[in-house]
Amino acid sequence: MSPTRKKILLSASIKFIQRGPLINEEAIKSKLINKNKKPEQICQELAKIKSLSVTGSFFNYYSIGADSCLIFKNTFFSKPKTKKEAEKMFKILNGKTHKLYSSIAVSKAGKIIWKYSDFALLKLHNLNNKEIKKYLNKLKTKDMQTSGLYQIESLGIILFEKIKGDIFTILGLPILLLLNFFKKEKINAWK
Repeated sequence: MSPTRKKILLSASIKFIQRGPLINEEAIKSKLINKNKKPEQICQELAKIKSLSVTGSFFNYYSIGADSCLIFKNTFFSKPKTKKEAEKMFKILNGKTHKLYSSIAVSKAGKIIWKYSDFALLKLHNLNNKEIKKYLNKLKTKDMQTSGLYQIESLGIILFEKIKGDIFTILGLPILLLLNFFKKEKINAWK
């Protein structure tokens, strides 16, 4: 679970046990890409697979899986592993609008019982090389690998000219819809 998703759940006073998904995410992603799945479908599948991967260990619990993907010109962008990769991504997205897609799935007893997907549109300022490097120098590689290319909840907000969509979708966990699901199903998820 990304630190941002964890923070959202904690802020909403949701009771949870954190377990990483028992999957090879990159291998699954590659397989889905090779099957010509659309980026949105890859994101949805990963959220479901993540949820189901831990439900066996916690059979009577609700298991939440989430995934986000950055999409530009129908291409799926994975989280950068290095600052060099991040710089390359910034140069591609520079001054352009891209889509950030987030999916969430809830399973119980080995079955998906609820799922939801949403997207936001984000337009980066037209940044020069110096601005890109300055921003990347302030980022920790570890943060990029867990939270993606930009940390919109902090310094990353300065990168954007325009944002259209739910902030929680951008952060990777459309929490309002999850909370509505809990309420509708009378699931006592709060501390």
